[in-house]
Amino acid sequence: MTDKPDLDHLRQWIGRTEEASDIVTAQLVKGLRATLFMEIGRPKAGDAAPFTAHWCLAQPVYPMSELGPDGHPARGGFPAAGAAGRGGCGPAASWNFLSRCASATR
Repeated sequence: MTDKPDLDHLRQWIGRTEEASDIVTAQLVKGLRATLFMEIGRPKAGDAAPFTAHWCLAQPVYPMSELGPDGHPARGGFPAAGAAGRGGCGPAASWNFLSRCASATR
């Protein structure tokens, strides 16, 4: 049995956004390439980052005291789509970044 989402609570978030920024570093690209069984190489500024680099960017940072039993921030903040998995984005999620080493992302 799965819990039904609280639609009234979710409706409160319609129209709200959450924004963060980060930088695509050569070290991040090397780590991601290694994880994806790609040739690690020596990425430099301007080189293309792996397509999935956005998964590694702008990760939220919380004190340990604010983490839930699943290791994610305690529930109650910005809702995740498919809350059971706690890793998804809603269908309107967008990524506005240049996937190149040394480029800033938002």
